[in-house]
Amino acid sequence: MQKQIEAYENDLISADDLKQARERVESERLSLHSHLDKLENQSGDPRTVKHNAEKFIEDITGDDRVKAKHAIRILIDHIVVENEQISITWKS
Repeated sequence: MQKQIEAYENDLISADDLKQARERVESERLSLHSHLDKLENQSGDPRTVKHNAEKFIEDITGDDRVKAKHAIRILIDHIVVENEQISITWKS
């Protein structure tokens, strides 16, 4: 957004262009904030996670690596690795 402001100040873009950029940035900010709130409030029910894992245990522990990968992808929402910490968010 700073670049758009500077471009406006240097008469490189119009006020309408600056307004559109501001609205786009605000929309993206709200979307990211909403997504962050959703992630922070997401508390997967351990029973549901356990039940889902039990459904796929044979695929995960079996010899077919493709099935195992598929089952794991169904169970895991995302993985975050920071420094030496690994955080797994399970789908529920």
